[in-house]
Amino acid sequence: MKKLLPMLTLLTFTFSLAGCGGGGGGGTTAAIGVTIAPHSISLLTNAPQTFTTTVTNSTNTAVTFTILEVGGGTITADGHYTAPAAVGTFHVRASSVADPTKSDTATVTVTAPVVTVSVTPTPVTLIYGATQTFTATVTGSANTSVLWSVTEDGTHSWITSGGLFTAPSVAGTYHVVATSVADNTKTAT
Repeated sequence: MKKLLPMLTLLTFTFSLAGCGGGGGGGTTAAIGVTIAPHSISLLTNAPQTFTTTVTNSTNTAVTFTILEVGGGTITADGHYTAPAAVGTFHVRASSVADPTKSDTATVTVTAPVVTVSVTPTPVTLIYGATQTFTATVTGSANTSVLWSVTEDGTHSWITSGGLFTAPSVAGTYHVVATSVADNTKTAT
């Protein structure tokens, strides 16, 4: 029994040290986390978007924003992003100022606006020599200008650049066409 007692004391002491956690200062610190929102978004070219961030496990909640691709738009220090004029997929990263190795990245898909053209009024009935002013509406482009033409007139003499149509002396059906200057594949008749 005398030989067993020193052995038990040694085992108890060893278990006591293992349970202390090394005597180092009481626990682990949680890692800093960064979250950016929205995490994924689609925007039109040149469109604005504000990103927000959340930083956890740090009293310093400041972040630094960067755009990972050259030509991927612009972003201010407070998260106001402007998409580029080019289409593509771009990435906005928010990195913790307290620990720059901690970050989150948002994906931005930039698409071109779809240009549409409409003409009013339609249809119109006119007698020889009568005039009608047509109005074109262009959406999806900052450039709302149109070129006017008449399908049945190769000289475009029956319509002005302002959309004023003069009925010709020959009876028939005529088609007034507005073509978008921004995208000449988009027309309305």
